Amino acid sequence: MNVYMATEDHAERRRRFEEELKGRLAMYRLLLSQRQYCGIDPGDAQREIEKALEDERAHRQAPEGTYLVSRAPGSPALIWVMDSQRRELYFGPASGYK
Repeated sequence: MNVYMATEDHAERRRRFEEELKGRLAMYRLLLSQRQYCGIDPGDAQREIEKALEDERAHRQAPEGTYLVSRAPGSPALIWVMDSQRRELYFGPASGYK
């Protein structure tokens, strides 16, 4: 399940998230390359890349006017949207959020 926040500054927060995500991916891809070059188990680096790619998918699926806050255990078909005061605005299938 993806958790999103609806705020006035959602566009800026989305932009910052994308920048941070690019940095995370670059760092872990470099670490993975270094470990592979040295013959070291790439386990952690590969897992972090996979988590970052899942965050990227969730970020790209953010409903209009929101940004990704986190991913939580639960059905991937459900989303939770809250306002800046952390009050629930919506919980249910992504297709039902307006």
